[in-house]
Amino acid sequence: MTRDFWRTVAAQLNAGTPAFVTLVAAHTRGSPGTTGARMLLRPDGSQLGTIGGGIMEQRLIAEAMAAFDAGEQAPQLQALRHQRRDPATIGPGESGLICAGQQHNITLLLHPERDRAAPERLAELEAEGGDGRLRIDAGGLHVENTAPDLAAPAATLHTGANWCYREQLLRRQRVAIIGGGHCGRALSRTMASVGYHVTVFDKRAEVATFRDNADADRRVVVADYREAGATLTWPSLTDVVVMTTDFQSDIRGLLGCVGHGFRFLGVMGSTAKIRAIDSALAEAGVAPAERAHIHAPIGLPMKSDTPEEIAISVTAQLLQLARERHQTDKRLTAQTEAPARP
Repeated sequence: MTRDFWRTVAAQLNAGTPAFVTLVAAHTRGSPGTTGARMLLRPDGSQLGTIGGGIMEQRLIAEAMAAFDAGEQAPQLQALRHQRRDPATIGPGESGLICAGQQHNITLLLHPERDRAAPERLAELEAEGGDGRLRIDAGGLHVENTAPDLAAPAATLHTGANWCYREQLLRRQRVAIIGGGHCGRALSRTMASVGYHVTVFDKRAEVATFRDNADADRRVVVADYREAGATLTWPSLTDVVVMTTDFQSDIRGLLGCVGHGFRFLGVMGSTAKIRAIDSALAEAGVAPAERAHIHAPIGLPMKSDTPEEIAISVTAQLLQLARERHQTDKRLTAQTEAPARP
């Protein structure tokens, strides 16, 4: 999901420029577009984000340009199948892509005066990464003030004449990085680029890699790294990565996180350092079962020496684990339901 999407849409509308928005409301396996993916198209033909690429997006760009010229287009829900076709003979309900599966796309044209309120509110909620729900139907774009419900799907689509798409705005992919040095800065960048809500902790408010970290959604200064874990409000949705400047700080960060129910808890370090950390945690009274849940060292097994290489290794590991969870957790999958009642 494109970071700061609604903030960009709101800025465009506030500048007096209409916006053509496309959102993937549901997808099946094999589809290039994933549920919640979104794309902004501008009158000059430029775009932000993607909903699958290829000829499907080329056709959407042409549709957007026609809508800008016409000055109006009602919100639409399109069900597209991805299967091989000659581009010259693509019919209704076909995307022109070869990749198999299908997806439902929503398109809507937003006007500067009429439609700016909802994107502005969505931008505020997007920055907070928390409460609220997006709703799109034939009447346009709406914001519902509802608390997150982790037992419910992240997104639902009702098809039919009274179609309606709803999406919880709580960002369910979250990472907390304890340590705002060079590795923490690089990891912030890669995790933000794949749509995670990023929180970074450090004891040094003045260090440049922490102070100037524009990729973090939250930067939190703590007096003791042991305080960090207790400040995170969605532990079951949060991966915690400990990568501070020294051994003792790593210990403090881990001690503040064990037993809090975090989805993932890992620490960076060499084999010798990891053994020393495990011994220190045992001496501090951390039970063997809790220590066994700590991933150490973090990252996929690959040669990674620079902060950027380490960040790629860790990001790949977290994405791999997220995919494994996704296969078994239907709460993270959009549900396409029967037509909504009038």
